[in-house]
Amino acid sequence: MRISLILILSLASLPIFASERIDFKARIFIDGDYLGPYYQKDSDENTDYRAHVELASLKSTLKYKLTSNLQTKLQIEYKKESEEDYKDKFQIDDFYLKYDINDTSSLRFGQFKEPMGHERLMGSSSLPAIERSIVTNAFAPGRNPGIAYEFGNQSTSFHIGYFKIADDDFKNGIATTLRSTYGGSIGDHLFHIGASISNRDFDDSSFQIKERGEVNSADNIIRSARYNSNGQNIFQSELGWLINDIWIMSEYYQTKIQQTAADKWQYQGFYFQFSSLLNFSKIIKKDNYQYKNGEFDKRKAKAGDIEWVIRYSGLSLRDLNYSKSEEIGAVASSVLLGLNYQLRKNISVMMDILFPDISGNVVNTNQEGYALSFRLKYEI
Repeated sequence: MRISLILILSLASLPIFASERIDFKARIFIDGDYLGPYYQKDSDENTDYRAHVELASLKSTLKYKLTSNLQTKLQIEYKKESEEDYKDKFQIDDFYLKYDINDTSSLRFGQFKEPMGHERLMGSSSLPAIERSIVTNAFAPGRNPGIAYEFGNQSTSFHIGYFKIADDDFKNGIATTLRSTYGGSIGDHLFHIGASISNRDFDDSSFQIKERGEVNSADNIIRSARYNSNGQNIFQSELGWLINDIWIMSEYYQTKIQQTAADKWQYQGFYFQFSSLLNFSKIIKKDNYQYKNGEFDKRKAKAGDIEWVIRYSGLSLRDLNYSKSEEIGAVASSVLLGLNYQLRKNISVMMDILFPDISGNVVNTNQEGYALSFRLKYEI
């Protein structure tokens, strides 16, 4: 915490009177969920649906351009976490220096997202659905302190980084993560392919995957076995396609975890997603989703925008080679239907309905029901 305060004060001491060098943004998420027994730990035949409203996230982002090729970024967030995570509500998401070597390559040093997974690398304000898929949350690493080399142009990107795993469960965790993508056109259609790998050293630390099933206020009802591990290898591949106004996106993950003094565990997961961004008050021609440096993103929001999304996610936290009992760990899936509406340029509402399924090891005796999620998003 002391280091975090020093970093904040250091950035605050910069000559911020040079306003042309500053880019400041902030956003608020207010969420409401209506959850069936499936999403509640220890639910049984007497468990009813649960309603929940919360300030899910309050984030501010400050970028400061020190020179023409050197900039820094500070991102602070208040985020409601599950009580099982034991995390502080206020946290520093990003804090880094970025040096642009030339127009296409750069070095980044500090804390930021590891380069793995298209959905993980997208900002939360740009996601078509309220929450990321179960497979992304289960396997894709988040923000960690480290150093990375990055290359990117309109069609190709390459990222490689070395990170310290900032997780209390990992005593001396380190990771090397690499991502490469390519995008091009076939006629009027834009396609994208990419792959990532990560080698992670856990130094005999406790390991378990726990997931909330794509609902932030749900309990961690999707779980793997718990054991001590020396390391993990993650492989990820992705395919994107932009056909007229429809964006098709899919990712596949496979991971192997080395249990200390035992065999490896092997898990996998995937998602398929279809979305489209429309505006009936204006004629918009094929510029609804943008593509740059290996990533899709939305264009700048306009009042009256309507976006729909359909997603199917699958996650297996049961060992794929069945060298252990095939009942150890959960196998889960989720169908999501979503609709988003842009009330004003900086205010939007989102609604998702989710239909889940689970088998294998479970933490409740009643896995019935669905989830209905809402989000009010305000950006400045």
